[in-house]
Amino acid sequence: MSIAVVWLKRDLRLSDHAPLLEAAKTGLPVLLVYCFEDILLDDAHYSERHWRFVSQSLRDMANKLPAGVLYVAKGDALAVFQALNLKYGISQVFSHQEIGLDNTFARDKAFATWCNSNQIIWHEPPLGAVQRGLTHRTHWDENWQQVMRAPCLNLDLNEVNWFKNNEFECQLPHFETRFQNIQGQFQNGGESEAFNVLNDFFTARGKEYAFNLSSPSLSQIHCSRLSPYLAWGNISLRQVYQTVLSHWQVPGWRRSLVAFTSRLHWHCHFIQKFESECEMEFRHVNKGYDDLPRVTGELAEHRLHAWKTGQTGIPMVDACMRCLIETGYINFRMRAMLVSFLCHHLELDWRTGVAHLASLFLDFEPVFLICKINIGYFE
Repeated sequence: MSIAVVWLKRDLRLSDHAPLLEAAKTGLPVLLVYCFEDILLDDAHYSERHWRFVSQSLRDMANKLPAGVLYVAKGDALAVFQALNLKYGISQVFSHQEIGLDNTFARDKAFATWCNSNQIIWHEPPLGAVQRGLTHRTHWDENWQQVMRAPCLNLDLNEVNWFKNNEFECQLPHFETRFQNIQGQFQNGGESEAFNVLNDFFTARGKEYAFNLSSPSLSQIHCSRLSPYLAWGNISLRQVYQTVLSHWQVPGWRRSLVAFTSRLHWHCHFIQKFESECEMEFRHVNKGYDDLPRVTGELAEHRLHAWKTGQTGIPMVDACMRCLIETGYINFRMRAMLVSFLCHHLELDWRTGVAHLASLFLDFEPVFLICKINIGYFE
């Protein structure tokens, strides 16, 4: 016997999912696998609020699937796949291309080597409109439009030849219990919740988007609040964009839809930028930052602690940091302000604060945090 494995990463949904669709087309028994990886659990960029969101997302998927077709594991991803291959025999693996931090890139290179050594075919369809190995942007916008307007890649879950195993049923509740008691007022994860938020935005909240997206308080209501669902893949960018298009002629919405659409476009733009310049994880994109004055030693530690805990004495800065700690969300201008204050007023290197911000943003995406801190812009 051999199986096809769909390796879930930041694509925790069952609709518009190219790896799942392609795996189903093979006719092989299909197993879904998510791994709480040690390299990420131990990474300072991630925190328990992220893993709570992930476990909620996995539960939402499990509730829509037959019993025993979603395997949730913990540990080293390669070791998990080695064990599955030894026990069941893996013929093909399907996963979206991942554009993450250096540690996941190194993991993927090791995984590719293992697949080649074991005659396992690894399929990696692109993530959205991002193009791997791109050397120029000549037709990038045209490709973006083509991808976003293409039909969503959906399938009938009842027609999939699922690989069912009762021993896989007992894993998810362990992680749900582990991450359920986190303190804070966070959005809940899951594909179902993503579409609830999307529909709520287009029912009423989004009409005032263009006029309130910059307000620290009103943005909490009138911004889409879809960012964590996009970051963890509970919904695809294409699904959101096509919902925008379906509302394009609704009276009174055009200005907000134009503003919102531009930000959906920037989403792929920044991922593409990081794909092409991944070294920005470790260096300044703007060389002007190389020679900025920086404090060090005990003074630097004192200032960094005050910034992290919202105790700088500057009310707006502290309010934003405390809101972020409590809810995992602030709007893009307030994010930019926190970073600007860190670099220019506290005279600290942005790299001293990047992991802390990542651990607080419920919508943390490696690409966006690094690109936007470096470039100085947040959507």
